[in-house]
Amino acid sequence: HRDSFIELINNDVDILFGNQDEFSAMVNSKNLDDGIAYAKSLNNLSLLTLGEKGSLIIANNEVIEIASESVNNVVDTTGAGDLYAAGFLYGLTHQKNYQESGHLASIASAEVISHFGARPKVKLSSLIFLDFSTLVNSSIINLIFLVFMIKITGSEITKRLKTGLKIY
Repeated sequence: HRDSFIELINNDVDILFGNQDEFSAMVNSKNLDDGIAYAKSLNNLSLLTLGEKGSLIIANNEVIEIASESVNNVVDTTGAGDLYAAGFLYGLTHQKNYQESGHLASIASAEVISHFGARPKVKLSSLIFLDFSTLVNSSIINLIFLVFMIKITGSEITKRLKTGLKIY
């Protein structure tokens, strides 16, 4: 079935998600570098998850490393790949760059592996924070919305931006 799967990927897939074993299997190898070389050859956006080592976003010949989120106790990895894909696609559809989207993906997948079952136990938006670099890249509309949503005064925002503190 490998040939028909490769044909499907080559002709119909724009974004490909998979783990190290899945990418390496496409080239009959267990070597991570072979999986990366395969992903680079696809001319699509490929996301390769590496478990506790994070993930790689491969766009053309660029490889972007995404750190994993720390998890105190890994209980069940069911759903980790699905939540990773969901987090990344959420970021991408909300005008986040690949790095930011990958970070959202790591947050989402980390939550689901901390308990049994494939569904998050907490609202994922409660796990996502905005740091100074995200605010700098935001439009004025997003900043106004942020101020409204977190219900703090403009002077508090200014103080937090000047001190480099994260806004949750």
